[in-house]
Amino acid sequence: MKKNKILAVICSALAVFSAVSLPLASTGALKVEAATDTCISGDYKYNVLDDGTVSVSKYVGNDSSLQIPSIIDGKKVTKIGKNAFSFCNIVKDVTIPNGVTSIDDHAFLWCKNLANIALPDRLTSIGASAFYGCESLSSIAIPGSVTLIDSEAFRYCKKLQSITLKNGIKTINKNAFVGCKSLQTITIPESVETMEDYMFIDCDSLKSINVDGKNRNYSSREGVLFNKDKTELITYPCSKNNISYSIPGKVKTIKTMAFKNCCALRNVTIPTGVVKIGESVFYNNDSLRSVTIPYTVTSIGYYAFAACDSLKSIAVDSKNKNFVSAEGVLFNKDKTVLMQYPGGKENISYIVPNSVVLINGEAFRDVGCLDRVVIPAGIKGIGSDAFRGGKLSIIYGYTGTVAEQYADKNDIKFTALSTENIVAGDINGDGKININDAVRVQKAIVGAMKFTIEQTLAADVNYDGKVDILDATTIQEFSIGLIQSI
Repeated sequence: MKKNKILAVICSALAVFSAVSLPLASTGALKVEAATDTCISGDYKYNVLDDGTVSVSKYVGNDSSLQIPSIIDGKKVTKIGKNAFSFCNIVKDVTIPNGVTSIDDHAFLWCKNLANIALPDRLTSIGASAFYGCESLSSIAIPGSVTLIDSEAFRYCKKLQSITLKNGIKTINKNAFVGCKSLQTITIPESVETMEDYMFIDCDSLKSINVDGKNRNYSSREGVLFNKDKTELITYPCSKNNISYSIPGKVKTIKTMAFKNCCALRNVTIPTGVVKIGESVFYNNDSLRSVTIPYTVTSIGYYAFAACDSLKSIAVDSKNKNFVSAEGVLFNKDKTVLMQYPGGKENISYIVPNSVVLINGEAFRDVGCLDRVVIPAGIKGIGSDAFRGGKLSIIYGYTGTVAEQYADKNDIKFTALSTENIVAGDINGDGKININDAVRVQKAIVGAMKFTIEQTLAADVNYDGKVDILDATTIQEFSIGLIQSI
């Protein structure tokens, strides 16, 4: 007994004398590790906190089913420390004692076989990435005593089907439930005051997000998550099976990734009044076919329509002062920035307008048909992954330009052009599109005239990869005013 008391004093004082090497001492299950403030009792390493209670710092046992002790060496256990069970794949079932009030960051990180865990009634906080990657966890009930669920707390819990959030929870930080691929529905209680962004991204089975009607900060409608007054659309559940959706008229902001990975939606109506469309809002919506940007929109985030494999056209209201579309392609108003080429557009060739100086990152991401593109000499920048995942095999451009550098860096065939500017329909390069250009196309079709690469690209006004009577007819109709654009 006397030796145990002496060891307890040494254990508490080790933090002060951490520079002094002490010999390993042992009485029974208790050990004192030299030059640390960590003690070992049975299967647990622990630290003594300032208030005299214990934080479990590491599990060193081999049991798959655990009931963490409420008392260790006469001291009350109040915390599960940082990384205490991280990467502990042997553990399958855990019961945490009622005295524990906090679970620190990464406490159960990548416990891949953890299937069941019972949280105590007095728990107040769940740290960042506390259960990150617990792939076997199927359900969790979070008591109302918890006020904080920190960032990525349950990220990549792939089998987590049921999450019960009890009233009392106040703050849920970003990415808390990202990648919970089996989660189908969740209810936000009245008490929640703050939910940071990206809460339910990559929750592939999520059909409904419900909010208690008494919540003062958030609301839901038909399973879609909004702020309280519905001026912000936060998350549309990606497994909701509607093929069409009309965003409510009060919405001003569509939050980042709000419709990401929505597999069923073919048509989304964006109402007049929406001002901001966040980053990656419709990212990877495989079924989305068309979208119209109203005149009220002043901001569109990066990758808003990227990787939408079925999207054939992006239209913009002609009264919009910030954006414009041409042939279904989205630009800023003065066409200096090419923002998005629709992934489902069926043309196999495309001439980037001469006005463009920047092609945004992922602007041509996963475009299924595009085989060749003409990039003008004035391009100053091509964003990262601009042509990633598509079928592009040839870039036509000008020697020594950004286009050539991009092609070389990304192992895409580069073909140099000689004519400074290529304009669709302007075959003779005189800066005008008229009947003379249509005649030249007709001559080329019957073999009476041979086109250069530049002329061939300019003549292919429907971007189908060949020059034929349809191109000649289109140029002729434009020259006499039957159509307004090529």
